[in-house]
Order: sequence, then structure tokens, then C-alpha cells
Amino acid sequence: MKRILELKTIKDIRTMTDPYRLEILRIFQRNEPESMTVKDIAREMDEPHGKVYYHVKKMIDIGAVELIKTEKINGIVAKYYKLAFDEMSSSHKNNQLDEQDDEIKSAYSDMIGNLFNNHRDMFLNFINSKNLDERDFKPGEKESVVRATEVYLDEASYDELKKELENLLNKYTKKIEGENYFRKTIFASVFSTDENEHK
Repeated sequence: MKRILELKTIKDIRTMTDPYRLEILRIFQRNEPESMTVKDIAREMDEPHGKVYYHVKKMIDIGAVELIKTEKINGIVAKYYKLAFDEMSSSHKNNQLDEQDDEIKSAYSDMIGNLFNNHRDMFLNFINSKNLDERDFKPGEKESVVRATEVYLDEASYDELKKELENLLNKYTKKIEGENYFRKTIFASVFSTDENEHK
């Protein structure tokens, strides 16, 4: 059963739309199913431990991250964390959210904008990297795929498409170590371009 993180307040939404925390979120996702210490995350981000802990603590406070275990290593207690959810949602039935609809739209716009800008920059950095043809690549590393297309769906086939995409992506999101494995980034979005649907 999927664990759903319900964002109940504007503060919750803002907490999870911060670009720095979105990067922490991606690091947790990349390393699943393993738990991580703040030190592990700080090392991967090349950022100070204290700064990373501040942002992880904010995510803990709203239930996005949970403590999994503690270990005593050379007299120091190491705390291991994991994401506490599989999906995020917000309740528009909540009175506070109803009263602040414009702020919600702004928060979601910020979140989508941050995600889009981050992945766009990653893609452009890859395309513009110098000596692209001279680097040593493992099989499959060099290629990139860009595709935009329209599909035609009814409600049932749309639900089926979402499930198929989710199952396909979940199949490949577990981190695997080994010289034959390489990492790709997929940024996907399904949205309506039919003006009649927005009326």
C-alpha cells in the first residue's frame, strides 16, 4: 500500500517546494531502499552537515522523512533516515487551503517551476558539456532521448496510462551498484492541452 504524504497547510507545501529540499528528496529516492545519515547526504551534495540537517529536520517535522535506526559508531550515534512517503497530495477540502487558493496555486507553481528548471539545467549541461565525444562512456551513457507527443485518452485509459508509467519507472528506480550499470534521469509530465477541458 502506498504511503501518501498529505500536505495540509501552506507551510507544508512551502516546505516541500524548497529547491534545496527537492534535491535532498532526489538523493533519498536515488539511494532507496537504503537509509541514509545526514552526513551521507551532505557528502553527496558537497554541503555543510549543519545546513543539510536544518533542511532534513524541516522535512521530518511534516512527516516527509522518518528515523529508521540508530547505530553507535566510535562513541558517536549515527541516525539513519528514509523517505516516509511514496506520493504527495494536498487536501483542498481543508478550510485553510480553500481560503488561500491563490497562495496554493503559487506554491504549486513554484514547485513545478523548480522541478522543471532543475531538470532543464541538468539536460542542457549534459548537451553543452565540452568534449562530449571525447569522454569515456559506458554503454548507453551518452545517448539522450527527447520526445513530446499528444495522446488521446478517456478516463479509464488515462488511469491505465498513469499506472503503466508508474510501474515502469518504479521498476528502474532502485539503485544498483556495478560497472555495467549507469544512471539516467527521466523527467516526465502528463497534462492537458485541450482548451475545452479547462472550461
